[in-house]
Amino acid sequence: MRLKSVLPASLAALSACAIALASMPAAGQADTAQEQPAIADDGREILYLTPAQRTHVREEMRMFITGVQALTSALAEEDRAAIAQAASSMGRPGRMNGQMGQGRGHGQGNGMGRGMGHGGGQGMHQGQGMGGMMASMPAPFHTLGRGTRISFEEIAAMSDTAEMQDIQRAFADTLQNCVTCHSSYTARDAQ
Repeated sequence: MRLKSVLPASLAALSACAIALASMPAAGQADTAQEQPAIADDGREILYLTPAQRTHVREEMRMFITGVQALTSALAEEDRAAIAQAASSMGRPGRMNGQMGQGRGHGQGNGMGRGMGHGGGQGMHQGQGMGGMMASMPAPFHTLGRGTRISFEEIAAMSDTAEMQDIQRAFADTLQNCVTCHSSYTARDAQ
């Protein structure tokens, strides 16, 4: 079984990522409006980010697009070990590569919550991390991000025994979260 069912969804997700990233102004470009609008001209909700937060989000998007490419390639080759590795790399931090229950601790991983842990001066409550980024993001943004990471973990878990078509279908369904997020949100520099 090849990528007949996954390829169109993969390409759509990659296009959505490229469009979303292209819509982000470069760091240092300030919005000159007196009031920051909540909704962009294209109808997406605007997330206002500091330059450090924007850098972090862009790193995350590059990590995801690299993972999507690796997973697509692994599916094309029907390489179950590579499927598991690629999918788990996009799971929740501390749960990657079969490390369930052996996580790095809250705020210690490589994901959107990196540096967001509590205690020891590591978290947003001590003024560290991404300047309170996670606390300032809308709940649906969190829900999409967490659901996407959990879905990739589920793909990794099913990679040993599931039919390839079922893995492809799960991947296509997961990519819909990416499309939804990039269709719902855009980023701008905070003032």
